[in-house]
Amino acid sequence: MPSGTDTPDNPTRLYLRASIKLLVTVGLLFMLVPFFKSLPWPSRALPAGSVLVTATELADGRSIAVTLAGETVWVTRNSDALRARLLALHDKVWMPNAPQLLDAPFFVVSGRDNEGRLLRFRAADGAWPGGLLNEAGHAFDVSGRALKPGPHFPEGSTMKTTNLESRPFQPRDGGVLLVPPTEVLPVKTPSRF
Repeated sequence: MPSGTDTPDNPTRLYLRASIKLLVTVGLLFMLVPFFKSLPWPSRALPAGSVLVTATELADGRSIAVTLAGETVWVTRNSDALRARLLALHDKVWMPNAPQLLDAPFFVVSGRDNEGRLLRFRAADGAWPGGLLNEAGHAFDVSGRALKPGPHFPEGSTMKTTNLESRPFQPRDGGVLLVPPTEVLPVKTPSRF
């Protein structure tokens, strides 16, 4: 005959049963984790018109041209070495007024200057720190800052004081997601009638 403490409704026995059920459930969930990790989950959808530049495409300090919404943009991955090189150009830029610009993980700038001239990348060599040039001889660093003319620049840089326009981006998975500029629609004012 069962004793008084061994009844099915004993609170201690109910507590032990609930604890065992909880432990078994948690154990099963942990056993299912590798299964769920092995499933091919859908990747995050890219916004319409955007371009994803993967980490393997971007070498530190090397600019690549990407077409975004029919326009060429230059993308450069920032690094400590590149940041130090850009900070050393402080006296060679026209408008060094945005030091926080150099802290960005990427530089994404327009592929044309404000006069519509196409830009091309030229790697660093000798005194040239590396950057973007157009056919008129205007020079820009990879962050888009206009450089003062100097004999140490390739092809004899000429005067240019307007920085390049930056383009919106989002860091994603070690790469960069380029987002096309959104059009601002005019606000319609309600008529009186």
